[in-house]
Amino acid sequence: MTSFIFSVETAIWDSQGEEYLYPVTNKYGSFIGLKTSHTTNNGVTTVTISWDDYLASYTDTITFDDVSYNTAKINVSTPLKNIHRLFHREHVLGMKFSPSQLKSVGYNAIELKNANYELADLKNEYSIQDLKQAEYSASEMKNVGYTLNELHGIGYQGDELRTAGYSAEQLKSLGFSQEELRTSGYTIMELKEIGGTANEMMSIGFTLSDLKSGQYTLNELQDISYSIIDLKDAGYLASELKDAYSLEELKEVGYSVENLNAAGFSAQQLLDLGVSLNDMLSYPATELLSIGKTIAELKSAGYNAEKFKQE
Repeated sequence: MTSFIFSVETAIWDSQGEEYLYPVTNKYGSFIGLKTSHTTNNGVTTVTISWDDYLASYTDTITFDDVSYNTAKINVSTPLKNIHRLFHREHVLGMKFSPSQLKSVGYNAIELKNANYELADLKNEYSIQDLKQAEYSASEMKNVGYTLNELHGIGYQGDELRTAGYSAEQLKSLGFSQEELRTSGYTIMELKEIGGTANEMMSIGFTLSDLKSGQYTLNELQDISYSIIDLKDAGYLASELKDAYSLEELKEVGYSVENLNAAGFSAQQLLDLGVSLNDMLSYPATELLSIGKTIAELKSAGYNAEKFKQE
């Protein structure tokens, strides 16, 4: 007679109600002389499934899939070596044997992962190489205690390490270049934070617009070549360029009166540059009146009662 014996907390076993469900299917009579029983002692129920003979089957097997306690802590006391050759491999994986038992008879990490064994339980039995081959992510490996050096050493790539939550600074300490960090998915802002210069960013494929989004200031762009038009096209504001370029230069490349007003240039400066009063509606009427413009001139230029009321 062959037996499969396991134990579970009595409270969990009794939660099934009066009709106890044993984790065995025998629809086609593959188990000959099948018997089931259980005993309880000190809050633990020991369950025994025994049979005289077994005819290999793809349907009749021992399985916890259809019982209510399938997620409970199950302790199997039957030595796996006694029965594993009787059943198909996928059936054995559903019998709640420990990873160490399964490994001892030739099961690999891939099989246990596919059978939903916890990575934390596999870590003590399989090598880090085995677990990577089972295609656990860097995030999963990190969560069970593997270090960045271990993950990098076993071949996880920069993008995988970034997804696992490691910073650009941490990968830089491992020797990753700025270009490798960029291809790993780190943003220009993150690369700037770890010392990436504007010249380095341009050399690895970032554009002037990218530098703007990365909050590189005009002073930080001194080591690259660009024109005022390049800066405008990249999204730099007139207020960011006013210390490096004249009002005339800014107006010439197309900054609007509204942009120049926001940059702090006075109405008088724009009028001296030849800007028409008709284009000065972004300036308050009080400022224009203070430099000698009349109410009649302002009305003619488009200032209405509502604009005066806003003053």
